[in-house]
Amino acid sequence: MVSRNVIDDVLDRVSIEEVVGEYVELKKSGASYKGKCPFHDETSPSFYVHPDRGFYYCFGCRKGGDAIKFLEEMEGRSFMESLRDLASRAGVELPAEDLKGRVRGREDDVRRDRHMKLLEDAAGLYHRVLIEHPDAGHARDYLERRSISQETIKRFRLGYAPNRWDFLVEHLRSRKTSPGDAVDVGLLRPRRSADGYYDWFRRRVMFPILSPGGKVIGFSGRLIDTGDGDAEEAKYINTPETPYYRKGEVIYGLYQAAPAIRRGGRAYIVEGNFDLVAMSQAGFENVVAPMGTAVTAPQVSRLGRLGPELVFVFDGDKAGRAAAIRAFDVVAPSGRSARVAILAADEDPDSLLRKSGVHALQEVLDGSIEMGRFVIRHAARSAGDSDGLKVEVVRKLWATLGRVPDPMLRDLYLKHVAGEFGIDESLIRRHVGLGSGTRRDRRPGSVGEPVADDTVDVAPELLHLLGAVLDFPDLAAARADEIGEIQLDHPGLEGLLHIIKTTDPGDVGRNLRETLTSRGDESYKRWALERLVSPLYLTREEAEEAFDDCHRKIVRRRIERRLAEVKCEIDEAIRAGDTDRFNELAREQTKLNRMRVRRPAAPGEVAG
Repeated sequence: MVSRNVIDDVLDRVSIEEVVGEYVELKKSGASYKGKCPFHDETSPSFYVHPDRGFYYCFGCRKGGDAIKFLEEMEGRSFMESLRDLASRAGVELPAEDLKGRVRGREDDVRRDRHMKLLEDAAGLYHRVLIEHPDAGHARDYLERRSISQETIKRFRLGYAPNRWDFLVEHLRSRKTSPGDAVDVGLLRPRRSADGYYDWFRRRVMFPILSPGGKVIGFSGRLIDTGDGDAEEAKYINTPETPYYRKGEVIYGLYQAAPAIRRGGRAYIVEGNFDLVAMSQAGFENVVAPMGTAVTAPQVSRLGRLGPELVFVFDGDKAGRAAAIRAFDVVAPSGRSARVAILAADEDPDSLLRKSGVHALQEVLDGSIEMGRFVIRHAARSAGDSDGLKVEVVRKLWATLGRVPDPMLRDLYLKHVAGEFGIDESLIRRHVGLGSGTRRDRRPGSVGEPVADDTVDVAPELLHLLGAVLDFPDLAAARADEIGEIQLDHPGLEGLLHIIKTTDPGDVGRNLRETLTSRGDESYKRWALERLVSPLYLTREEAEEAFDDCHRKIVRRRIERRLAEVKCEIDEAIRAGDTDRFNELAREQTKLNRMRVRRPAAPGEVAG
């Protein structure tokens, strides 16, 4: 078991904003950094990272924790996998593990490292073959005919798999690499009729697929016709599904395009690898291509976190228009802003660039239209003049349009449908089950704004006072007497306050890690993480003023509560005829009344 001291040493040495920044575009916001949450869809940033305290927190989905927790959530790794990754970055050597579960975790990590190195080795091999191998001359000619430059080949690490069944097999044998590992990552296949293995990729231009962090996780191979192949062989084949390559989640070119998407707030989504490479070479750096035949919800979600607008660029044939409609089925429920640009018939971005240049493609992109409008218009044309077909198409169309989360956008779509189909809007409402108006959505809080947390059952003044101390921990010593008078009546908050009171102010964030990342009462942890990543008070003076104001309110509330108790006790003394007790309580009541009407003395003042 790794000790807490070792874990804290690792966390102290890594920069949480750099770790998170590999997945999220962060912008400075006071003492914190702010960005769009990588764990849920949102249009306004509600995700905060506080570098000094080493925590992240999202006010929308309420996920939070330290750098280890972030990698666990983001990559689906175990605690030890995430810790080892960060330890490697920080140059910290972890102690040997002897528990069976930890050993198995270590074995998984070792296997993953082998797989990553194998994929990287294969990408390097294919790239060297394309650049210099005699058997790749026709592949180099092919790329030249498609106007792909050497610079682009290097940027995307394009390669070539020779027309041999055992080219990679022999290479791996020479390096004494396990063929079983190569099967696991989709590079080799076992022979059916004999012992041994064969190459999965042959006579193909190779496109390495990279993770968001830039690691090779798979390949896409484009067939190069040499005249002796099977005419039925697929033009493209990809890496089979592996633990690292999941077709429905992977996006080709995302690693290269992410910075440009973040800068410009827009992603161009194309259908083919060569379309992407050609557009990137032409200066469109924010272009990506989903792996598979159609875009998926996870891909839309990942792209939407990088930029607010998605522009789908489809070929101008019937299949391209059908692809646009399928894409809208996925995009609509996400609430993302999406547009569609349709090229001329028998045209794609690559061919248009080679034939007519950048300006021609830019004109098509500039002419993109809102995706919902495109789908409505296309559906109306497909229905023709048949009234019965129009009603049927409208019902099917609203199965998608009705899933758009924004009620105002749904209402606009309804008006567009009425106009395009020539049907009265009120009739459409009845046909699609909307009644007299579109349904209204109520959401439990505005995404992008801090959500008030009422799960900590203590007085608001206590939370504000404790929050001021969290923002400026040295207040714990400066206001020790006042804090000593306070009863938080909450074990978790008492524990936080104890840590703050007994810790050097510079180490408060570190000493809170174990408490806030352990299991148990989640309500106060959520509240504390919100305060740690997004301080409320920017200056110590503001925190002091808030502390003193909250302390006065707490004292006054305590006085009023005691006054109510004294009044009841006086009534009891009168009924019992206890004169001594009555006089004692009357004196206390007078004193409490004087304290209530007089402002309690602030620290440093002399009470009058």
